[in-house]
Amino acid sequence: MITYDVAASIVTFKNDKNVLEKAIYSFLKADLRKILYVIDNSPTDELRGVCARDNVEYIFAGHNTGFGAGHNIAIKKMIGRSKYFLILNPDIYFNEGTLETLFGFMRDNEDVGLVMPKVLYPDTSLQYLCRLLPSPYDMLLRKMDFKILNSLFSARKDRYELKFADYNKSMDVPYLSVQIV
Repeated sequence: MITYDVAASIVTFKNDKNVLEKAIYSFLKADLRKILYVIDNSPTDELRGVCARDNVEYIFAGHNTGFGAGHNIAIKKMIGRSKYFLILNPDIYFNEGTLETLFGFMRDNEDVGLVMPKVLYPDTSLQYLCRLLPSPYDMLLRKMDFKILNSLFSARKDRYELKFADYNKSMDVPYLSVQIV
């Protein structure tokens, strides 16, 4: 029984109310049948008031369940009720029409299992989140984040992060990453 076009979850932990409110508003302004779950891992429920609006369900955990476990709470509630599920960070917001475009892309490309829009930093520079599958060597280099290694292996890192690709068009990539800043 599909009820929603898209469901989403945001896991919070002592987040800034204004930043969270911007993320909630950004999701809710999409012209889709939608619901947003805010799982609050903070020690107090100070964020409850920010979440008091239609199409938002606030879940106060009262302790830090963790990022993945928090999202899993919402995912379990939505199994069979939403065509798509979106995992959001509390500081993410979308340009107008972005969610509708992503929804349309997924609807029209049923062979696609995962989609990510082009993601920009607040200064509008590009976040290189499309990646090749890392080799054990790449993983070792990423763990050893030394300035000398970065300069010696920058071409390899740039290739792994697909910095040569055109992020203004759809790409078929093996791995999508998230960047926490």
